[in-house]
Amino acid sequence: MPEIRPTEFNYPIDILGKWRGSKYSFVERYRSGFPHNLGEEFDIAFTRLDVVEQDRQGMRFDVMWHRHTGQWFRLYRSVPLDEALRLIETESLLQPH
Repeated sequence: MPEIRPTEFNYPIDILGKWRGSKYSFVERYRSGFPHNLGEEFDIAFTRLDVVEQDRQGMRFDVMWHRHTGQWFRLYRSVPLDEALRLIETESLLQPH
């Protein structure tokens, strides 16, 4: 398990996932090191899988990237779960920063 390294700024402490309807977001949790809100935590989503269809082979997902503008942008359309997870593992845009 990676070590949490507190800083005087915001620093990552965890990665988790959240369902919201038919969308599953990969989320990075941060903790503040700033004196005015020391210890406060907040979440930032970095990748999302949107369920687009389900057939006999299983669910298919659009793989979404969270832009710095706050908007979601589809990078891959209608891929099976195993491929979506491989893309998240190998595509740097889809990984936490």
